Amino acid sequence: MLTGAQFQRKTRTVLARTFYFVRTGYIQTGERVNPDFPDVNFENHLKVYRFLAQFAKGNDILDIGCGLGYGTDYLRPFAHSIVGIDISKRAIGFARRRYPETQFLLMDAEALRLSPESVNLVISSENFEHLANQEKSLREIARVLAPGGMCFLATPNCEVSGGRNPYHTHEFTRSELAESLSRHFVDVEVWPSQLRTPDRASLGKPPQDLKLFGEPVDQTYLSNTHSLFSFSRRPKEENK
Repeated sequence: MLTGAQFQRKTRTVLARTFYFVRTGYIQTGERVNPDFPDVNFENHLKVYRFLAQFAKGNDILDIGCGLGYGTDYLRPFAHSIVGIDISKRAIGFARRRYPETQFLLMDAEALRLSPESVNLVISSENFEHLANQEKSLREIARVLAPGGMCFLATPNCEVSGGRNPYHTHEFTRSELAESLSRHFVDVEVWPSQLRTPDRASLGKPPQDLKLFGEPVDQTYLSNTHSLFSFSRRPKEENK
């Protein structure tokens, strides 16, 4: 039984999403973050792209599961080239209308229509947990990643989230994700969702000496409260 305040909030949410659909033609479900609904979840998702800007400079980038395209478009000025892909026609349509200068393609993460070794940076942020065949997606990422390139993959840590999201096919523990990535890449790092301590007051506050493959990283926008951040490079020969 909903309280009066809960009922009012739910009613306002339904009305806001209904008016939004009438105005834009896009159905906002709440699972896919949206720049027109800039809540805490959206801000956390955008911080991931802001953090990744330091790796984007001059690279050819593939953004898998780009959703409504705001992150792909944010990285465009840093990149040599960038393309965002998603399996949702509605999402790609929204992204193309909102960000006409950025390239978006309707494409399955498990069957990338890209040439081998054609991108330097692959991004998969909060998409991996939705896929039916996650291993197939990793094989495809390894295939299209150029020598010297890197894959960034962020996905919920089931030990923190509880793995109860009905939209997700499978959520990983840190060790499970590292094992899966290591079947396809030589070098793998998986950062825990709680980068310093399980104390919630310290969530998202990484240690000052945090490094990636031995090199220091700019932590200005690093805010990781519930997801695993993974970095992979050097695809294994069998994936090429």
